[in-house]
Amino acid sequence: MRQRRSYRARNVIEVLEELIEEHGAPKYIRGDNGPEFIAYEIQDWLRKRKIKTH
Repeated sequence: MRQRRSYRARNVIEVLEELIEEHGAPKYIRGDNGPEFIAYEIQDWLRKRKIKTH
């Protein structure tokens, strides 16, 4: 994967879905509070999957 300086919320969700499929869902995800992790789209996605933020 090519490195970027920022990611859109949808891109973050896509990567997280791939990781969850491969490794299972975590209880918590820790983010840097960048705009992609503050996005309502990600917050809603995490809440639906019962994944908390730390």
